[in-house]
Amino acid sequence: MEKLSLFLILTLFLSSVVCTKSEGFTHSTESSGAENGYQYIISSPEETKNKFSVEPMGTQIKTIDGVNVVYQYDQPVPSFDTWETKEEGRNHMTLNGEWYFTIDPEDKGVEEQWYSPLYDHSAWEKRPVPSCWDLYDYSPYHVWGEGYPFYDNYAWYVRTFELDDSWSHQYVKLNFIAVNYRCWIYVNGQYVEAHESGNTSFSLDITKHLKEGTNTIAVRVYRRPDFHNYFDLEDAERVWDLDDLPHAPADYWPYAGITKDVYLEGTDKITVSKILTNAKDHSLDMYAVIYNTDDREREIIVEFDPGSGTGGGREQKNITVEPNTTRVVRQTIAIPNAEEWSYAAPNIYRAFVRLYEGNALIDSLSVIYGMREFRVDGTRILLNNQQVFLKGINWHEETEKSGRSMTKEEYETELGLVKEMNMNFIRNSHYNRHPYAYEYADRHGIMVMDETENMWLDQAAVSNQYRNYKLSRAAVMMTTWNNLNHPSVIIWSLNNEISYGGDYNAWVKDMYDVTKAIDIQKRPVSWGARDTNDTAFHYADIIGFNEYAGFFWGTNEDLTGVLQDIHNKFPDKPIMITENGSWSVYGVTGSPNQGGSEHWQAANFRSHYNQTIAHKDFMVGYTFWVLKDYKTRAGYNFDSIGISTMGTVPWTYSKEFRDNALKIGLDPHKVVYYAIQRAENPYEYIVDK
Repeated sequence: MEKLSLFLILTLFLSSVVCTKSEGFTHSTESSGAENGYQYIISSPEETKNKFSVEPMGTQIKTIDGVNVVYQYDQPVPSFDTWETKEEGRNHMTLNGEWYFTIDPEDKGVEEQWYSPLYDHSAWEKRPVPSCWDLYDYSPYHVWGEGYPFYDNYAWYVRTFELDDSWSHQYVKLNFIAVNYRCWIYVNGQYVEAHESGNTSFSLDITKHLKEGTNTIAVRVYRRPDFHNYFDLEDAERVWDLDDLPHAPADYWPYAGITKDVYLEGTDKITVSKILTNAKDHSLDMYAVIYNTDDREREIIVEFDPGSGTGGGREQKNITVEPNTTRVVRQTIAIPNAEEWSYAAPNIYRAFVRLYEGNALIDSLSVIYGMREFRVDGTRILLNNQQVFLKGINWHEETEKSGRSMTKEEYETELGLVKEMNMNFIRNSHYNRHPYAYEYADRHGIMVMDETENMWLDQAAVSNQYRNYKLSRAAVMMTTWNNLNHPSVIIWSLNNEISYGGDYNAWVKDMYDVTKAIDIQKRPVSWGARDTNDTAFHYADIIGFNEYAGFFWGTNEDLTGVLQDIHNKFPDKPIMITENGSWSVYGVTGSPNQGGSEHWQAANFRSHYNQTIAHKDFMVGYTFWVLKDYKTRAGYNFDSIGISTMGTVPWTYSKEFRDNALKIGLDPHKVVYYAIQRAENPYEYIVDK
């Protein structure tokens, strides 16, 4: 009798979880909920973990066919260049648009299964994606500390989308360009994965969670508060978490939500996941990462195409890919007609990798690249064997209207300022940007120092990241992997203003090695040190440091001695200033000796820039802080309602602001804008005709 009872129990249990599969879409017979005859499997709340012992993406390098490939969620990280492009042979669906949204201050959404398609979301707010919840009740006169800008904790986004049967035979990825900060993804009531790192793109394989017809996606988002009390920042207790990046309040606004594009991409079960490029001396190396998600061996033809205008021909290779494995196929192609990429002549090309089975095209992927070489030569830096000086600026990715969810027009307006000021360089302080920012830099000739979210970590945070949590390591891996094809990216930056001591040197060396292992172009590695006493400078290819002589300490004229001292310590390395600047109140003009005036800010710039180029034999760059006044929740600017006024233009600057100001005879720029514009670059780049 006991055996019979046990048999019946097991039979009932197994019948409750059995699934049948129909060419990619999973159909459940589990009776936890039904809608229009479809039976859903709804994940148990226990599957959602709020914290992890190690970063939840499982970021790692796997060496495949001699090439280092970055993996997350046990799959090669794909290209995000497809964020708005439907590649030939693929399905593409944007999930931008209106989503249901609600906050969850009591963190009850998981227990109540708000991620279920059967949950009634109709009473929730309807909000656009991408967007930042900070702006949902935006007003320039908002009381500091109140409203959505200061809502920290959990929030939810939910929407549905329709799939026809053309998706049913495909490998389907759900791609997020950015979600800030930590998030959990559910599809049709099933927990998929979690992600952490607020400005880094990520991709999830959701093939088995989909069905034909209506599908539901839910995203749970968490933002850590900066302070326990925003109304009295003088005595406010900071909130920190050693696992987070940054781990404590930082000097920029932590815009929350699904801040950048979301899209679905469907491909054949075997697909070109990523293309790596390295073009110089009229030769193009292409590496195709081929990912077979199929349960059968595939024999395919891989075609490499360097693109029109290069003079290069197409090349093909036959390969066999085992089930559920990855291959990397390399091809070198002569590109005799390609012209060099430089900031003076930003020539770019589009290459393709296509997969054929017999004569049928089954998948393709394209990539933008430029033919150029950037390298260190003693105390000099060379672009295509010409000595260059990086006349540059830091910038924050935000506008008053859009927060970190900027439009193309906003990117063009802000990055256009860089070219207007005759600059050739930007530092992405202190996080990754939207793909469009890199695309703009590629097309318009702006060299880029690309940086991760490793900002202001203290010794305890560094030790935790190095020994335990590993998120900072994942961040530099993803930065390098995602952006290595962009010709505009010339330097990798590992961190900004980190506390020395403890595990610091070993942590820097580990990230340096990982970056070098991934980047087939072998770009120089640097970072923005807090001063010239950084104990890991001997690892840097280019020494970079932040300095505020005459602002936070000493006088402007003290900079010359600082530059000479750091050169004496490292006589064989190039050195650059990664930050320098001072503040001014827009519209306050006066004497260069009047602190806080536009003329004072401009005079400070001229002093530091002139001292830097006076040492151009080893000083290779100067980077002004900062492009535009920016928003921060750090306490030092409480009186200015969260605006740091260190920019070349005011916080409200936009195309509309500029046009309206000019109409009434008002200059939309600060005086320092013109000082930078007039400052001469010590080297002229000669375009070879």
